[in-house]
Amino acid sequence: MVRLRQDRQRGRGLVAGVLIAAAAGWLWSGPAAAQQLAQQTPEAPKKQGEGVQQQIEAQSQAATQGQQRIDPETLSNVTFQDILKNPDNAELNLAYAKKLVSEGRLGLAAATLERILLVNPGLDQVRLFYAVVLFRLDHLDEAESEFQVLQNRPLSEPQAAEVVKFLDLIAARKNPFQQSATFSAGVHVDTNRNAFPDNGNFLLLGAPFAPGGGRNRDVGTLAIASYDVNYDTGGQRWQQAFGNLSFVYDNQAEVDSLDLYAIVFDGGMLYRAPIADIIPGIEASYVSLNDDQYSRSLLGKLEVRRELIERRLDGFARVSAGYEKFHNTSTLPFNNEQNGTVAEVRLGGGWMFNPKTRLALEVGYKNKNANVRFESFQSYQVESSLTFALERGMFAIFNGEINLDVYDKPDPFIALRTRRDTQSSIGLTYGIPLGTIDDLFPFGKTDENGVSVPRSSDLWRSIVLSLTANYFHADSSVPNFQYRNFRFQALFTKRWKF
Repeated sequence: MVRLRQDRQRGRGLVAGVLIAAAAGWLWSGPAAAQQLAQQTPEAPKKQGEGVQQQIEAQSQAATQGQQRIDPETLSNVTFQDILKNPDNAELNLAYAKKLVSEGRLGLAAATLERILLVNPGLDQVRLFYAVVLFRLDHLDEAESEFQVLQNRPLSEPQAAEVVKFLDLIAARKNPFQQSATFSAGVHVDTNRNAFPDNGNFLLLGAPFAPGGGRNRDVGTLAIASYDVNYDTGGQRWQQAFGNLSFVYDNQAEVDSLDLYAIVFDGGMLYRAPIADIIPGIEASYVSLNDDQYSRSLLGKLEVRRELIERRLDGFARVSAGYEKFHNTSTLPFNNEQNGTVAEVRLGGGWMFNPKTRLALEVGYKNKNANVRFESFQSYQVESSLTFALERGMFAIFNGEINLDVYDKPDPFIALRTRRDTQSSIGLTYGIPLGTIDDLFPFGKTDENGVSVPRSSDLWRSIVLSLTANYFHADSSVPNFQYRNFRFQALFTKRWKF
């Protein structure tokens, strides 16, 4: 009996983790967060063998012959005071614009580039850079106008291709109906998949006993498919409706009782109030363990989100409440004791240290009111993550979490002591597009000029490989639930937008 109750707790922990991952889009949040950071620092289009900023310098220098030349040290350390002293120097203004872009100050960079074009309207590379900055600022009409001007200019083939690409992106963004699909597949290895207690003993009616066996090392295959849809209503206040449908499959090689299949839906609307964004929504889930129906849930949510410092600091508050229904199975005959209402409050935010580094922090409180008091608990949570957008589309994420769960009453079948769990985890995820691997290790393939070229298709290059190492430890006043586990996970992720 005590093992059945242990299995129930183990299943609950697994399901909670998977549902949170699916509902929050965690399996794509690494690449998405890195992309979001990268978009804060626009990369100007590239010419064969030469970065665009070098092209801009060359063209601006040619167009500004006769102006006073600026020494390299001044260009690398240009300040606004330097601009005031020499406001019409295109070379100096360009250096200042690039510095602003590197600092994530895109609005000021756009103003600086605009000033260059007022004096030298024929600098096509500067205009191209300016249009990209406007695009990243989400000033789509202005960016489209600049790209359309460039369509009638004598551009090189790579430059013309960039113009076409960005015009297509603008047209897609202006489409009120946005869709995307994501598919992730990979494997994970756990050192203690069955959550076997650290000391090897269980409590039964307050007395310890050793059931035999031990930690099960296991390998699982994991797949997640999700579909996202966003609709721009065109309204001034109710601006957007959105939804996400995710399918999760996790198959264990040894611990078959934890073979999991889940469906999660998350949807809502965006109301843009004068002081904050208000996002009401719902979340529903269905979970199957070992081909048996395990649980269903339905939650209502309300989130308030606000940008506190432009492109630096954002914050949110979210409340949710609903009902969770658990079903008894052949291996979990007491599962329905967990039936009951659940309510949660979460506060958090994010800080951009620079255009490629973001810190996120969340705190939360959760109350579960179950059918029986020893399954009811209050949970206090702290989560944090640090995301780095690296070069060539790579990214790294450090994350940590601490949960304190305090149960209302002791479980008389286990021990006459109230359960109190402290769960902590720490992890590291590193991601790299397969195209970057191909670029770094081209294996000798070259073009007719002897220059290394990619060997893979565009589909292959857009797949992201993420490697995750995670350590989890549960400390409990009841030794049955005190254990630790180390997980290594490798996932391949592909996302389509249409």
